[in-house]
Amino acid sequence: MRTPLNLTETAIVAGIFVLGNAGGGNLCSLRPASISAWIIADRKRQGLPVSLDYGWYALYAWPIVLPYHLFRTRGRRGCLTLLAGVFLFCAAYALSLLLFYVLRWL
Repeated sequence: MRTPLNLTETAIVAGIFVLGNAGGGNLCSLRPASISAWIIADRKRQGLPVSLDYGWYALYAWPIVLPYHLFRTRGRRGCLTLLAGVFLFCAAYALSLLLFYVLRWL
């Protein structure tokens, strides 16, 4: 049985994801952690089993586990979720480039 989406958890994970992309340096290590935390939270929300091994797989192999999880749990709609994540990544990267060049000229 699916439980309602907890917007606080989602907002925290999305904030960590954006900070991890836009911050650069050591903050980029937050990206895999935020993605794996979202995968684990989503599996719990959908009532799917979550093991310690799955969490480690999600942390270290997130480029493979994320599309697998999305297509496995959502089917074709998982493609839209994956595209939204790629869009967020590209938007955060573009914002960081924009800020870099703006601050460079000041």
